[in-house]
Amino acid sequence: MSEEDSLLSLNVNAQKATIIFGGDVSFSGITRRKVESGKCTYNGSFDKILKYFKEADKVVVNLENVVVGNGKMEEVKAKGETEKLVTLMSEEDSLLSLKYAGIDYVTVANNHLVDHKDEGIRHTTSLLEKYDIEYTGVLDKKETMIIEANGVSIGIAGFCLVEEGCGKNSTKDLKLQPTPYSKNKALKITKALASKVDIVVAFLHWGEEYTVVPDIMAPTYEVVHALSETCDVIVGSHAHVTQPHYFYRNTLVVQQLGNLLFPMHLSTFSLFDNDVVMEESDNIPYYESWWYQYTKRFKNKAAYSRLFKLVFNGSGLVKEECRYMDAVNELNKNHCLFIDPIMRQSSPWRRICDDNDENCIGVEECNQFECTVPKLGGKGGTEVIQYTERYWKDIRDSKIEKSEEVPTEPVPLAMEFQ
Repeated sequence: MSEEDSLLSLNVNAQKATIIFGGDVSFSGITRRKVESGKCTYNGSFDKILKYFKEADKVVVNLENVVVGNGKMEEVKAKGETEKLVTLMSEEDSLLSLKYAGIDYVTVANNHLVDHKDEGIRHTTSLLEKYDIEYTGVLDKKETMIIEANGVSIGIAGFCLVEEGCGKNSTKDLKLQPTPYSKNKALKITKALASKVDIVVAFLHWGEEYTVVPDIMAPTYEVVHALSETCDVIVGSHAHVTQPHYFYRNTLVVQQLGNLLFPMHLSTFSLFDNDVVMEESDNIPYYESWWYQYTKRFKNKAAYSRLFKLVFNGSGLVKEECRYMDAVNELNKNHCLFIDPIMRQSSPWRRICDDNDENCIGVEECNQFECTVPKLGGKGGTEVIQYTERYWKDIRDSKIEKSEEVPTEPVPLAMEFQ
């Protein structure tokens, strides 16, 4: 390397950008009802987390509701609504709170983007553009977005892997839809993005709702392994709970970020988004009182989220400077939902995958898919053990009892974890 190239490399690595990634944000349901009552504000939901957002250059979240113009909700509903138990919608005033919180980047590649069909998607995208909020995750229209901060460029691509809302049966009659994940399409998009930016991040909407660990490991591996070729980071949402994070080879994988601003799962949650019930039932005050008392006193896993504060230079993730925090959806005395950081001594931030990180389940040299271990037989050196390859070798050698259900050909790596 010449002296000029060496100085250029040092300069690139000296420049750093800090990006915070957060989970599901929805202004629908009880949150919208309380704002409409005049007892709460959308901005107030972010007041306690605001100072931590200011530690980053940019903040990115998953916006999980359709957004329509003020006074346009009934008009949009009349033009189409999907047949789902829960459909999520808010008016454009809610977007002002994203600006207030410093959230200028969102993914909309999720199953609720289609709740009000093409009309809802058109309203959402046009309003995001109106308020200068960059977005990713709309097939063909806006599949990627790029963040420029301190001389570092970060490209983000949103993909949806959820069948209801993103699968062919849900989108076959739509002109607009969330960007669906397929290996070939994802690699095409992220490879093109990598040619334009320093860093590539995939923001996935995937997994099973309310499961705290991935329930089917083989499909997870297939996605992670494919995207690790092009992505520095993979972050995810949809489960509405947090899941462990890990490094696969050189890629940080955050399976599930959880509910950043989203009422925790309760059996009556859908009531607050059901206009017929809300307009005709005399029991709404009782429902709201019960919702407040239960949410205030008891927290299930869906009340929590994680925020990841990631530091990048021109070469990739600066791992030793990356942090994450836990946060909880809390309620104040006016029954207003807000994001409350969970403090650990003097700070809520924790270092990712250090020796004290019990939420880390893998690092580059050893994770749930492969481990680098000393070679057997005292020959020296190391080898990479990919568990399924060893597992299937044992089956073929009759070291593990065979059954009629065992296929004769190898399956994707980590299938045995199902």
